[in-house]
Amino acid sequence: MNSSNIYIFGYGSLQNINSIRNTLTIMAIDDLDFAVRVKNMRRGWYLPVNQNNLISKPWTTLACTEEKGHNVNGALIKITPECLTLLDERESNYERKIIPHANIQSICNKKLPSDSTVYYYGIDVECKESPTLFTPILQSYLDTCLIGCIEMDSKLGNRHYEYTIEFLQTTHEWNSMYFWINDRIFPRRPYETVPYARIIDQLLHVYILS
Repeated sequence: MNSSNIYIFGYGSLQNINSIRNTLTIMAIDDLDFAVRVKNMRRGWYLPVNQNNLISKPWTTLACTEEKGHNVNGALIKITPECLTLLDERESNYERKIIPHANIQSICNKKLPSDSTVYYYGIDVECKESPTLFTPILQSYLDTCLIGCIEMDSKLGNRHYEYTIEFLQTTHEWNSMYFWINDRIFPRRPYETVPYARIIDQLLHVYILS
């Protein structure tokens, strides 16, 4: 492994630069604009977390599995070995795996160095679990993911939220929105605290809820 060319593939909250900065405080991350599409990977609401936490309640987060015939868009983040250790701690519910270069397609003007190693945090297919009333989808987490997607659209010059729409259309288990909690600080006035709240709500209404 070339320690100077380590990348993480972010496909959920790791697409959001502020979410990454919360973890990687030891490294200056100035921008997040390396958009890619990974083939033979499936993203969905597959991973219940916080189940053994006596204070916080359980919920379901996004996870990716290796499955042929599926594609997932996301962002590549260049990091250091020290940052990799911090991310391993953050993503302890997942297994860190390598993505073959042949499965990665750049959808921006950047190219992946041939000597780089690309990791992602995923789960095995047999470990997939759907959201339940006890482990719902949280709107606050979904907002974090979609804010990152909308900001990526801006960097790519997309005028119609193509990247964000692809994220929505290549994420599975949306039928589990029956088990969804709007845990925004101001659920009826989300624009007070959630960037792009009106855009997020409109895209969810058109592509998921209608």
